[in-house]
Amino acid sequence: MKILMSLKNKIALFTDKTFIKFVMVGFINTIVGTTIMFVFYNFFYLSYWVSSASNYLAMLLGMCLFVVFNYLGQRFFAFKNKKRQV
Repeated sequence: MKILMSLKNKIALFTDKTFIKFVMVGFINTIVGTTIMFVFYNFFYLSYWVSSASNYLAMLLGMCLFVVFNYLGQRFFAFKNKKRQV
């Protein structure tokens, strides 16, 4: 019985809101990157290598935006100083 409870507790650690959000962001990122690659290849008739690289350039842009927004969010919201230092 203790083993079953322990297993339930371990499963509960991975099924909270943050895990679900993490999976959703990963899924959306994959869909967007793949869509960009297929559109460039099938509609703009770019080469396979250019289309594949665009999937990576899209991920690079996403990573850069993530870094900027993460910094701004942490700087001005998460770790906002109560008093403004001069």
